[in-house]
Amino acid sequence: IYTLTKRVQNRSAELEIANDVVSAHSKMLENELQTAHDMQMRLMPQENPVVNGYQVVGKCRPATEVGGDFFQYFNVGENKWTFALADVTGHGMQAAVPTMVFSGLLDAEMGYSSKVQESGRVSVEPEKLMGKLNTRLCRFLEPRTFVCLSLGELDTIDNTIRISNGGCPYPYVYRAVQKATEELDLSAFPLGVRVNSSYKVSEVSMKKGDVVVFCSDGIMEASSQQGQLFGFDRVSEIISEAGAEDKSAEQIIASVFSELDEFSKGCEQDDDQTIVVVKAA
Repeated sequence: IYTLTKRVQNRSAELEIANDVVSAHSKMLENELQTAHDMQMRLMPQENPVVNGYQVVGKCRPATEVGGDFFQYFNVGENKWTFALADVTGHGMQAAVPTMVFSGLLDAEMGYSSKVQESGRVSVEPEKLMGKLNTRLCRFLEPRTFVCLSLGELDTIDNTIRISNGGCPYPYVYRAVQKATEELDLSAFPLGVRVNSSYKVSEVSMKKGDVVVFCSDGIMEASSQQGQLFGFDRVSEIISEAGAEDKSAEQIIASVFSELDEFSKGCEQDDDQTIVVVKAA
């Protein structure tokens, strides 16, 4: 009995030491993940841009500490802005590393693609930028890794947004006059899938109260406890209702996430959720 008791005591002491080691290691991993999370969130805007005549707001909710969604704004001239929303395949660190690489690539290509026209105004043509990014991503992305991307170039003089899309859900456009929302049919391969992919552009004229909404698929594909998907139609209805009530860009995002959280109450968020709203004020 004494020998058995001694063995149990020794084994308990060993387990306590092992638990301390595991706890310390877990804490280290938590700190590293938090650092990675903070780094990734700093890749995205820390405040809303000041755009003449427009409200522009974006929000990203990663499913884990780090994820594959990303959005950014670029002021490419006094009267022009480019908005980007990207969704890299995978979750967690598997998606976070390519996302950080893509962020740097996008920033570099924005600089290379800017050109001063005869009028002195700057232009970054979305369809050409998409093609350049796709070519470069095809070179170094791992197999079965790709980037879904929506790009919008806003001209605050002409009051137009030229939009290109590769693999992301179709952007929504709310028309204040008709009080209705439509999806822009912009189909193309995600970036990094096929070298010679081409990307078309749809030009949207913006009038007071009109809204353009970019979303990642984590919003539409969120599920309820009954296994139903939040869906594209539900997002369209929320945008239409918010537009009819003349809600701000920030309030539109709040409405989408509020309805989404109520719909998926009790379910874990299994994908990153990102939205960018551009409203003609």
